[in-house]
Formats: sequence, structure tokens, C-alpha cells
Amino acid sequence: MVFQETSTLRARFARSLSDMYGREVPAYTTLVEVSEAVNTDFMDKMGAEAERLGSIGRVTAERHGAIRVGSPKEMSQVAQVFAGFGMYPVGFYDLRDAAKSSVPVVSTAFRPTDKDELAKNPFRVFTSMLAADDPRFFTPELQERLQGFIDKRSIFSDELVAMANKAAENKGLEEQDADKFIELATAAFELNDEPID
Repeated sequence: MVFQETSTLRARFARSLSDMYGREVPAYTTLVEVSEAVNTDFMDKMGAEAERLGSIGRVTAERHGAIRVGSPKEMSQVAQVFAGFGMYPVGFYDLRDAAKSSVPVVSTAFRPTDKDELAKNPFRVFTSMLAADDPRFFTPELQERLQGFIDKRSIFSDELVAMANKAAENKGLEEQDADKFIELATAAFELNDEPID
């Protein structure tokens, strides 16, 4: 068995998400392919000078994703999942008070915080949480409906959270566990085509 450090898990997770996004939105894969072709062409023309801002591996690595959760409980669970990939919350954005386009959302970004980990793989996920309890945006009746729906759903399985905690504690996983962890984490972020309300 080969032990995979969190930076390897993070890179594999980013690639797995990219593949999943490409299946859901084929134009995404086209965009990635065009970017890779442009970068390769630039490397061919510029040689070593092309890497003055960082290695081609880092420059072309999957950089970010974005998700939205519905409650503090879900935010806590997603924090546990991302910790298994060596990603931690950085920054806080309260979009409820945005001057021109306020929305009932608070956000953070989960990413590596260690300089060496960032150099290995800089993947980050912007994560927003619906502020369903904010009366400026939702009537009491709508708050109740939202909370009822959110409380009933389960995005992150107990198995996924347990594996994430193990990965965070050990700073990685053995290969077989790593495969399962990435499979479960990717599945948690897939689009669900079942109607919700």
C-alpha cells in the first residue's frame, strides 16, 4: 500500500471534480483542453522563461471550485471534508450587506494555508452558506420551509466525514482508503436531478 499525503489527495480530488464537472457540463472540458493547448504552445515558444511565475504544473493545476451549503451544520461538515484534503477556511465575506447586490449568503474559501502545501497544490473551493434565518430576506413561513428541507437532507455521509477526519489526523491516507475518500467526496458534490420542492 502506498501512503498518499494530503497534497496528493487534494490534487486527485481537484482532478476528480474537474472530470465530474466535465461530464455534467461538457463545455468545461473543452475550456480545460483549450487552456492546456495554449499553455503548451506558450511553453514551446518561451521555454524556461514561461515558468517565471511558477512551474507549469502549478500554473495549469485545477485552481478552484465553488459550492453552496444551506446551514451551519453543513458548513461544519464541509470544513471536516476539506480538512481531509489539507484545506482550511481563509477569509470571510458577508454578502448580505453588499451595497448593490445583497444576497442572503456568507462565504469563505477553503485552501491550503501552509506555503509549502500551496506550492504543491493550490486548489481552493469558495464555499457559501445560505443565511436562511435572516429575516431581511425570508418571511417566517419561508424560513420554516427552508429549515425543514435543509434539516432533512444529508449531503455528506458519515463514512465520508469519518474518512476525512482520518485523513486530516494522519495527513493523508493509504491508497485504498484514498480512492474511496475521493470517490465519496466527489459524489457529494455531484448535481442532483431530483426535484426538491
